[in-house]
Amino acid sequence: MKRVAFIEQMEHSECGLACLSMILSYYGHHCSISDLREEYDIPSSGASFLNLSYIGNDRGMNCKGFSCSQKDLEFLRGSTPFIAHWNQNHFVVIEKIGKYVHIVDPALGRQRISIEEFFVHFSGFLMSFSPNDQFIHKKKKSTVKFFWGFAKTHQKWIYITLVFSLLLQTLGLFIPMLTKWVTDDVIISKDQSLIKFIGLYIVFLLLLNILFSLARGFAITRLQRLMDKTMMTTFVSHLFNLPYAFFEKRTGGDLLFRSNSHLVIRQILSNRVVGFLIDGILLIGYAFMMLNQSVQLGLGVITLSILLFIVLVSCTRVTQRLNNKDVVAQSKVQSHLSEAIHGASDVKMLGIERQVVGEWSSKFEHQLMITEKKNYWNTILNTIASSVQFIVPTILLWYGSMLILEGRMTIGELLGFSALATMFMMPIVSIGMGYTELLYLGSYVQRLTDVLDAKEEELHLDEGTLPRLKGRIELKNVSYAYDSFANPTLKNIDLIIQPGEKIGVVGASGAGKSTLAKLLIGFYRPTEGDVLYDERSLNTIDIRQLRHQTGVILQETKLFHKSIFDNICPGEDYDLEKVERATRQANLHDEIMRLPMQYHSMLSEGGTNLSGGQRQRLLLARALYHDPSILILDEATSALDNLNENLIDDNISNLECTRIVIAHRLNTIRNADRIIVLDQGEIVEEGSHHELMMNKGHYYELYHAQDKEIIHAT
Repeated sequence: MKRVAFIEQMEHSECGLACLSMILSYYGHHCSISDLREEYDIPSSGASFLNLSYIGNDRGMNCKGFSCSQKDLEFLRGSTPFIAHWNQNHFVVIEKIGKYVHIVDPALGRQRISIEEFFVHFSGFLMSFSPNDQFIHKKKKSTVKFFWGFAKTHQKWIYITLVFSLLLQTLGLFIPMLTKWVTDDVIISKDQSLIKFIGLYIVFLLLLNILFSLARGFAITRLQRLMDKTMMTTFVSHLFNLPYAFFEKRTGGDLLFRSNSHLVIRQILSNRVVGFLIDGILLIGYAFMMLNQSVQLGLGVITLSILLFIVLVSCTRVTQRLNNKDVVAQSKVQSHLSEAIHGASDVKMLGIERQVVGEWSSKFEHQLMITEKKNYWNTILNTIASSVQFIVPTILLWYGSMLILEGRMTIGELLGFSALATMFMMPIVSIGMGYTELLYLGSYVQRLTDVLDAKEEELHLDEGTLPRLKGRIELKNVSYAYDSFANPTLKNIDLIIQPGEKIGVVGASGAGKSTLAKLLIGFYRPTEGDVLYDERSLNTIDIRQLRHQTGVILQETKLFHKSIFDNICPGEDYDLEKVERATRQANLHDEIMRLPMQYHSMLSEGGTNLSGGQRQRLLLARALYHDPSILILDEATSALDNLNENLIDDNISNLECTRIVIAHRLNTIRNADRIIVLDQGEIVEEGSHHELMMNKGHYYELYHAQDKEIIHAT
């Protein structure tokens, strides 16, 4: 029966997308999760059957959803794969139904469970798929191209490694020849005159072995360094050129795990791939030499080796399944630990240390269990291989002794052939075991290519130098939805902001204020409409130059584990005069000067050795450092006391730049030239504080509701 290829989900919400990718690949339309993700944005909460049927129909599939009871399951035996709703919030592929149910879980891999256990997890709903006339076959992307893309830039060192590996292995061919010659022409003949020559011959072989081994080792070391540099530079460079939305959907631990995958990949590529080429060449040479010495013994050894190779390769499905589970488990452990360390303050505050350690321990125990199973399985395979290698010389000794007694072979020929047969078995085992390593490699490559295949952020770097912006911003009929299936978060926004104007943006939670800020700096791209800076479309502006002229503080903005200087002007040489000007505008200079190391003081990760107000003022200094043409502040003063807030507000009001202030505390934007009121993604009011209070609309209600909260709190 045709099997469903396992495709691992790359995000917590992508189980449905991964299942659909498996179904499409099963029918011959090979597409990765990243291909589907780029074309169809999936809700951050996960896809529904309705979403999957929409994508399936668009890809030329007939999709049908239906409910299924335990009795109905009997009628599905022998049917094509289904997608099943699982544990109320997950999707899996049902591959086969028989005495057991065979499922392919995009989070855990291939599993076989009983009918009873199946219905413990099964939510009762399935979706079937079948190709229609619009279905298009699509070939699978070659993994070889991925490897060759990195390897081809270092062909010289690959060839050097290949040459010295071949020389080293060829050197081994002299051992059987030497064994035969010494036995027959020296020991049997009792010719002592050749003893000294044999000693010199052995020393010569030893020196050549040392020379070739060192040269090969140095070449591999050099090749690994170059491949590390190429892979990691490509990966990290591409990673940080991806849009902001990519990082919103992935955990830091998972991305770190992926970035470390290069260690496994380069180890296998630099050793196993070269080894495969050498072993393949040597197998032909060894086989020819064995057959030349004894056709009977040669055919026997070759047949036994082929059987061993078939056994090793036929076990690769189990090996691949265990390897996939091991990689998934490692990723989950690292993601959990990374998240827990990052949120250590919350863990302490909530007093859930035991729960966090317990959850980590459970995940880690699960990983150890899978690793243990994988190691047990590898032990079985290694035992089979080593047992065959162990018994072959004994069998040859038994059968060869009969040939010697019959006068059809000399003792030297038998010993030489035995050594040759042992050397022939080694490449067979190496290729068989190495093949499983290449399958193991696929789990890591899939995680790397998920990042490398993701579409980079549109930067428009070829547009030349962006002149100093005047600060005029226009939003023309802008709408934005987080995914293809969600309702717009912002709807039909028409807004013109004049140079130097101070704009306040207010609204209830979820009104779209932060989304608007991220649209303005190009973190998100409008689903409809356009954003213009000085009458130039955001789609034609070098986004990095725009951000360089824009001072921004978002709610997610963080401080680095670096000095205060490096936090104010990260990634460049600081200008002391500009730094001091920015910190004075943020009302922080005097406090910094009271620190022992002043501006050279180191901050802990996230700036936790500063107070909340100091962190916000330091971020404000960073935003002001480049004398921005546009300043966008999203809840940038929420942790400040009234005195600091008023002083900073006065300083910001005196700036000759366009200011957009998103605030929850409405008192902070009373002096704005205009206040924009958002409600459910739409502009419902616009005007000065006085005008909006006179209108007694949304703003009026928000303002008085906040006053009541303050009075109640006091």
